[in-house]
Amino acid sequence: MDRERKIIAVTTNEMTVNELDENGTLKKEHKLPFAYSAVIPAFKGVEAVAAVPGLCNPRGFVLIDKHQRSPKYPHIFSVGVCVAIPPVEVTPVATGAPKTGYMIESMVSATATNIVAELAANSTTQCNVVQERQVGAPREDRL
Repeated sequence: MDRERKIIAVTTNEMTVNELDENGTLKKEHKLPFAYSAVIPAFKGVEAVAAVPGLCNPRGFVLIDKHQRSPKYPHIFSVGVCVAIPPVEVTPVATGAPKTGYMIESMVSATATNIVAELAANSTTQCNVVQERQVGAPREDRL
């Protein structure tokens, strides 16, 4: 990306935006007039979940391994927008990877398979897992 911008303030009919260089140093401050503006604040996790020690990153998103499982709490699986996905690249203004419906559906499919396999491995009854489509990282060592 050639330029990074960060919103500093929003007042009636004007937005103050800092333009940063590749090191995050202020290049120029812009005052942008507007008649209508929609600004979505940075998304963060749920406070109650974020308060669990070692479960989340500083923004409150759940840390998971490649099987959608918490490294610290192995009985907690997490999928969807609450998951901590590392940034695609380092930028002066923090950004997150988009979380699409298809990606979430893939996570849910793999996680459901992993939970069934976990229950089957820890149960005296046999579970037959039949899945039409396998996406994500299922626990193949458990199937």
